[in-house]
Amino acid sequence: LVAALILLIGVVGASLGWFQSAKPQSRVALAVLSSRGVAYNFSGLFGPPAISPDGTRIVMGGADNAGTRLLYLRFLDRTTLLPLQGTTGASYPFWSPDGKRIGFFTSSSLKVIDVGTGSVSEVCAVQEGRGGTWNARGEIVYGTRTTGLLRVNASGGQPVPVTKLNPKEANHRFPIFFPDGDHLAFVAQTVGGSQAQVTSVTKQQPIVLQGVVSNMALREGRLFHVRPDGTLLAQLFDLKRYALLPEAEVVAKPVGYDGQFAYAAFSVSAPGT
Repeated sequence: LVAALILLIGVVGASLGWFQSAKPQSRVALAVLSSRGVAYNFSGLFGPPAISPDGTRIVMGGADNAGTRLLYLRFLDRTTLLPLQGTTGASYPFWSPDGKRIGFFTSSSLKVIDVGTGSVSEVCAVQEGRGGTWNARGEIVYGTRTTGLLRVNASGGQPVPVTKLNPKEANHRFPIFFPDGDHLAFVAQTVGGSQAQVTSVTKQQPIVLQGVVSNMALREGRLFHVRPDGTLLAQLFDLKRYALLPEAEVVAKPVGYDGQFAYAAFSVSAPGT
Protein backbone atom coordinates (compact mmCIF):
# COMPACT_ATOMS: atom_id res chain seq x y z
CA LEU A 1 0.00 0.00 0.00
CA VAL A 2 1.02 3.61 -0.52
CA ALA A 3 -0.05 6.33 1.88
CA ALA A 4 0.07 9.94 0.69
CA LEU A 5 -0.30 12.66 3.28
CA ILE A 6 -1.80 15.74 1.64
CA LEU A 7 -2.86 19.19 2.76
CA LEU A 8 -6.38 19.75 1.51
CA ILE A 9 -7.58 22.85 3.34
CA GLY A 10 -6.23 25.11 6.04
CA VAL A 11 -9.01 26.81 7.92
CA VAL A 12 -8.67 25.68 11.53
CA GLY A 13 -5.35 23.94 11.59
CA ALA A 14 -5.06 21.57 8.64
CA SER A 15 -7.15 18.86 7.09
CA LEU A 16 -5.14 15.96 5.72
CA GLY A 17 -6.02 13.00 3.55
CA TRP A 18 -4.58 9.48 3.44
CA PHE A 19 -4.54 7.89 -0.02
CA GLN A 20 -3.99 4.17 -0.47
CA SER A 21 -3.00 2.67 -3.82
CA ALA A 22 -4.41 -0.80 -3.15
CA LYS A 23 -7.80 -1.59 -4.69
CA PRO A 24 -10.34 -0.62 -3.64
CA GLN A 25 -8.87 2.81 -2.93
CA SER A 26 -9.80 4.59 0.25
CA ARG A 27 -9.09 7.89 1.90
CA VAL A 28 -9.14 8.59 5.60
CA ALA A 29 -9.62 12.14 6.86
CA LEU A 30 -7.02 13.23 9.38
CA ALA A 31 -7.51 16.51 11.22
CA VAL A 32 -4.50 18.38 12.58
CA LEU A 33 -5.84 21.17 14.76
CA SER A 34 -3.78 24.04 16.08
CA SER A 35 -2.70 23.63 19.68
CA ARG A 36 -2.86 26.43 22.19
CA GLY A 37 -0.10 28.90 21.37
CA VAL A 38 1.06 26.98 18.27
CA ALA A 39 0.17 27.59 14.60
CA TYR A 40 1.04 24.94 12.03
CA ASN A 41 2.13 25.98 8.57
CA PHE A 42 2.96 24.21 5.30
CA SER A 43 4.34 27.08 3.26
CA GLY A 44 7.41 29.29 3.06
CA LEU A 45 10.27 28.30 5.34
CA PHE A 46 8.20 25.71 7.23
CA GLY A 47 8.17 23.12 4.47
CA PRO A 48 5.72 20.30 3.78
CA PRO A 49 4.76 17.71 6.40
CA ALA A 50 6.91 14.56 6.24
CA ILE A 51 5.47 11.11 6.85
CA SER A 52 7.82 8.47 8.26
CA PRO A 53 9.00 5.64 5.95
CA ASP A 54 6.76 3.14 7.75
CA GLY A 55 3.74 5.44 7.52
CA THR A 56 3.11 5.63 11.30
CA ARG A 57 4.24 9.19 12.13
CA ILE A 58 4.30 12.67 10.67
CA VAL A 59 6.62 15.56 11.46
CA MET A 60 5.63 19.13 10.64
CA GLY A 61 6.65 22.69 11.33
CA GLY A 62 4.82 25.04 13.64
CA ALA A 63 5.36 28.44 15.23
CA ASP A 64 4.62 29.80 18.69
CA ASN A 65 3.10 33.19 19.45
CA ALA A 66 6.52 34.81 19.04
CA GLY A 67 6.88 33.31 15.55
CA THR A 68 9.60 30.84 16.53
CA ARG A 69 9.58 27.73 14.35
CA LEU A 70 9.78 24.26 15.91
CA LEU A 71 9.19 20.70 14.68
CA TYR A 72 6.24 18.68 16.00
CA LEU A 73 5.80 14.91 15.83
CA ARG A 74 2.54 12.99 15.73
CA PHE A 75 1.72 9.27 15.63
CA LEU A 76 -1.11 8.73 13.15
CA ASP A 77 -3.09 6.66 15.66
CA ARG A 78 -2.96 9.46 18.25
CA THR A 79 -4.06 13.09 18.39
CA THR A 80 -1.19 14.57 20.39
CA LEU A 81 1.48 16.60 18.62
CA LEU A 82 4.79 16.41 20.46
CA PRO A 83 7.25 19.33 20.22
CA LEU A 84 10.77 18.21 19.36
CA GLN A 85 13.10 20.11 21.65
CA GLY A 86 16.31 21.31 20.04
CA THR A 87 14.66 22.09 16.70
CA THR A 88 14.23 25.84 17.19
CA GLY A 89 14.17 27.59 13.83
CA ALA A 90 13.73 24.31 11.94
CA SER A 91 12.74 24.14 8.27
CA TYR A 92 12.05 21.38 5.73
CA PRO A 93 12.18 18.18 7.82
CA PHE A 94 12.97 14.81 6.19
CA TRP A 95 13.38 11.27 7.54
CA SER A 96 16.26 8.82 7.58
CA PRO A 97 15.48 5.58 5.68
CA ASP A 98 15.08 3.63 8.94
CA GLY A 99 12.72 6.22 10.42
CA LYS A 100 14.88 6.70 13.52
CA ARG A 101 16.16 10.19 12.75
CA ILE A 102 14.92 13.40 11.19
CA GLY A 103 17.05 15.86 9.26
CA PHE A 104 16.20 19.55 9.24
CA PHE A 105 17.67 22.96 8.51
CA THR A 106 18.22 26.03 10.63
CA SER A 107 19.28 29.40 9.23
CA SER A 108 22.94 28.34 9.29
CA SER A 109 23.19 24.53 9.46
CA LEU A 110 21.90 21.09 8.61
CA LYS A 111 21.04 19.13 11.75
CA VAL A 112 19.74 15.68 12.70
CA ILE A 113 17.57 14.73 15.67
CA ASP A 114 17.35 11.18 17.02
CA VAL A 115 13.62 10.61 17.52
CA GLY A 116 14.17 8.04 20.26
CA THR A 117 16.66 9.91 22.43
CA GLY A 118 15.98 13.50 21.43
CA SER A 119 19.68 14.19 20.88
CA VAL A 120 20.48 16.76 18.18
CA SER A 121 23.71 16.91 16.20
CA GLU A 122 24.99 19.28 13.55
CA VAL A 123 25.93 17.68 10.23
CA CYS A 124 27.43 20.70 8.49
CA ALA A 125 27.07 24.42 7.96
CA VAL A 126 24.36 25.34 5.45
CA GLN A 127 23.04 28.72 4.45
CA GLU A 128 19.32 28.72 3.65
CA GLY A 129 18.73 25.01 3.09
CA ARG A 130 15.89 23.99 0.78
CA GLY A 131 15.04 20.35 1.35
CA GLY A 132 17.02 17.14 1.80
CA THR A 133 16.96 13.40 1.13
CA TRP A 134 18.75 10.51 2.84
CA ASN A 135 19.86 7.20 1.29
CA ALA A 136 20.67 3.81 2.84
CA ARG A 137 24.42 4.48 2.56
CA GLY A 138 24.09 7.27 5.11
CA GLU A 139 24.43 10.09 2.58
CA ILE A 140 22.31 13.24 2.63
CA VAL A 141 21.80 15.31 -0.50
CA TYR A 142 20.32 18.76 0.01
CA GLY A 143 19.59 22.00 -1.79
CA THR A 144 19.94 25.65 -0.86
CA ARG A 145 18.48 28.96 -2.03
CA THR A 146 21.58 29.87 -4.05
CA THR A 147 23.41 26.70 -5.16
CA GLY A 148 23.12 23.36 -6.86
CA LEU A 149 22.67 20.19 -4.81
CA LEU A 150 25.31 19.11 -2.30
CA ARG A 151 26.09 15.75 -0.69
CA VAL A 152 27.38 15.07 2.84
CA ASN A 153 27.67 12.10 5.18
CA ALA A 154 24.83 12.06 7.71
CA SER A 155 27.40 11.69 10.50
CA GLY A 156 29.08 14.93 9.44
CA GLY A 157 31.79 16.10 7.10
CA GLN A 158 32.54 18.44 4.24
CA PRO A 159 29.77 18.79 1.64
CA VAL A 160 30.65 18.14 -2.00
CA PRO A 161 28.74 19.39 -5.07
CA VAL A 162 26.33 17.05 -6.84
CA THR A 163 24.86 19.38 -9.47
CA LYS A 164 25.89 22.61 -11.16
CA LEU A 165 23.57 25.46 -12.01
CA ASN A 166 23.21 26.46 -15.62
CA PRO A 167 23.20 30.21 -16.41
CA LYS A 168 19.39 30.39 -16.25
CA GLU A 169 18.99 28.57 -12.93
CA ALA A 170 18.86 30.16 -9.48
CA ASN A 171 19.07 26.99 -7.38
CA HIS A 172 18.34 23.27 -7.10
CA ARG A 173 16.04 22.20 -4.26
CA PHE A 174 13.86 19.45 -2.76
CA PRO A 175 15.83 16.39 -3.92
CA ILE A 176 14.51 12.84 -3.50
CA PHE A 177 16.61 9.69 -3.81
CA PHE A 178 15.40 6.92 -6.09
CA PRO A 179 15.54 3.29 -4.86
CA ASP A 180 19.11 2.73 -6.13
CA GLY A 181 20.40 5.42 -3.78
CA ASP A 182 22.32 6.99 -6.67
CA HIS A 183 19.79 8.66 -8.95
CA LEU A 184 17.61 11.44 -7.66
CA ALA A 185 15.03 13.96 -8.76
CA PHE A 186 15.01 17.62 -7.80
CA VAL A 187 13.45 20.98 -8.65
CA ALA A 188 15.47 23.58 -10.56
CA GLN A 189 14.28 27.13 -10.01
CA THR A 190 14.66 29.89 -12.57
CA VAL A 191 13.53 33.48 -12.64
CA GLY A 192 10.47 32.43 -14.60
CA GLY A 193 9.43 29.36 -12.61
CA SER A 194 10.57 25.84 -11.80
CA GLN A 195 11.26 22.54 -13.58
CA ALA A 196 11.98 19.08 -12.19
CA GLN A 197 15.00 17.09 -13.34
CA VAL A 198 16.64 13.72 -12.72
CA THR A 199 20.38 13.18 -12.27
CA SER A 200 22.92 10.90 -10.57
CA VAL A 201 25.25 11.61 -7.67
CA THR A 202 28.08 9.96 -9.62
CA LYS A 203 27.44 11.17 -13.16
CA GLN A 204 25.69 14.41 -13.92
CA GLN A 205 23.46 14.01 -16.97
CA PRO A 206 20.26 15.92 -16.14
CA ILE A 207 16.99 14.64 -17.59
CA VAL A 208 14.09 17.10 -17.62
CA LEU A 209 10.73 15.89 -16.32
CA GLN A 210 8.33 17.88 -18.46
CA GLY A 211 5.34 19.29 -16.63
CA VAL A 212 6.67 18.64 -13.10
CA VAL A 213 7.18 21.84 -11.11
CA SER A 214 6.86 20.81 -7.44
CA ASN A 215 8.56 18.62 -4.88
CA MET A 216 8.09 14.92 -5.61
CA ALA A 217 7.82 11.43 -4.12
CA LEU A 218 8.40 8.10 -5.86
CA ARG A 219 6.54 5.02 -4.65
CA GLU A 220 5.62 1.75 -6.36
CA GLY A 221 6.46 3.01 -9.83
CA ARG A 222 4.51 6.25 -9.47
CA LEU A 223 5.87 9.76 -9.25
CA PHE A 224 3.72 11.97 -7.02
CA HIS A 225 3.76 15.69 -7.82
CA VAL A 226 1.45 18.70 -7.72
CA ARG A 227 0.43 20.96 -10.57
CA PRO A 228 0.30 24.73 -10.01
CA ASP A 229 -3.51 24.48 -9.80
CA GLY A 230 -3.19 22.25 -6.72
CA THR A 231 -3.85 18.87 -8.37
CA LEU A 232 -1.88 16.05 -6.76
CA LEU A 233 -1.02 13.41 -9.37
CA ALA A 234 0.34 9.88 -9.12
CA GLN A 235 1.99 9.41 -12.52
CA LEU A 236 3.56 6.21 -13.80
CA PHE A 237 7.36 6.44 -13.98
CA ASP A 238 9.84 4.34 -15.95
CA LEU A 239 12.82 3.73 -13.64
CA LYS A 240 14.92 2.30 -16.48
CA ARG A 241 14.64 5.39 -18.66
CA TYR A 242 13.90 7.84 -15.84
CA ALA A 243 10.93 9.08 -17.80
CA LEU A 244 7.31 9.89 -17.03
CA LEU A 245 4.60 7.84 -18.71
CA PRO A 246 1.27 9.35 -19.79
CA GLU A 247 -0.83 7.38 -17.32
CA ALA A 248 -1.64 9.52 -14.28
CA GLU A 249 -4.21 9.35 -11.48
CA VAL A 250 -5.61 12.36 -9.66
CA VAL A 251 -5.09 11.72 -5.96
CA ALA A 252 -6.58 14.94 -4.59
CA LYS A 253 -7.44 18.53 -5.38
CA PRO A 254 -6.87 21.14 -4.14
CA VAL A 255 -3.54 20.60 -2.38
CA GLY A 256 -1.68 23.56 -0.92
CA TYR A 257 1.04 24.70 -3.36
CA ASP A 258 3.62 27.43 -2.69
CA GLY A 259 4.77 28.58 -6.12
CA GLN A 260 7.42 30.93 -4.73
CA PHE A 261 9.20 28.09 -2.93
CA ALA A 262 8.17 25.42 -5.50
CA TYR A 263 6.72 22.86 -3.12
CA ALA A 264 3.33 21.45 -2.19
CA ALA A 265 2.01 20.20 1.16
CA PHE A 266 2.08 16.44 0.67
CA SER A 267 4.20 13.47 1.70
CA VAL A 268 4.22 9.80 0.70
CA SER A 269 5.27 6.81 2.81
CA ALA A 270 7.12 3.74 1.62
CA PRO A 271 5.21 0.63 0.44
CA GLY A 272 3.83 -1.66 3.10
CA THR A 273 1.85 0.85 5.16
